[in-house]
Amino acid sequence: CDAGDYISRDATLSADAICTRCAKGTFSATQNVDDCMSCTLGTDYQDQTGKTSCKDVSTTCTSGRYKTKDATLTSDIECTSCPKGKYGLDGECIDCTQGSTYQDQTGQTSCKDVR
Repeated sequence: CDAGDYISRDATLSADAICTRCAKGTFSATQNVDDCMSCTLGTDYQDQTGKTSCKDVSTTCTSGRYKTKDATLTSDIECTSCPKGKYGLDGECIDCTQGSTYQDQTGQTSCKDVR
C-alpha cells in the first residue's frame, strides 16, 4: 500500500492485500502500514483523505477577525470578521469609543474618527 493508505486486509494465497485511504484526521507517512496515525488535536489537522502528513493549525486569525471555533482533527480554527461598531486587534473585537469613533464596515482593524 502507498503512503496515505493502510492495509485493511492482508494478502492471501488467492488475493492481493486491500489498501484503504487514511480517513480525515489521520495520515500514514510510509508504505504498507497496518493503521493510520492520528493528527494531534490543537496542533495539527487533516481535512482530506489519503494524506501522508497533517497540516499545522493556525495560531491566530488575521487582523480584523476573531476566532469563532477551535481546531478539530479534521479542520483548522474558524475566524469571523469583527462586526460593524468594532475593530479587530490580536484576534479580539474591540468596541469603538462611542461619541468619538465609529466603524461602519465589518472586518476592520481600526475605528474611524467622528467628524
